Amino acid sequence: MTLYLFIKTLHILSATLIMGTGLGTAFYLFVTNRSGNIQAQGVVSK
Repeated sequence: MTLYLFIKTLHILSATLIMGTGLGTAFYLFVTNRSGNIQAQGVVSK
């Protein structure tokens, strides 16, 4: 594997990881906001 393909693969994997983490965080915030629990919203929003 050439250096270019290695860096390209590493970039795709890291971008997928960052995107997945962002979507997971947004999902937790969405579910917590729908629950109506103010204390839980404060913890998740920090």
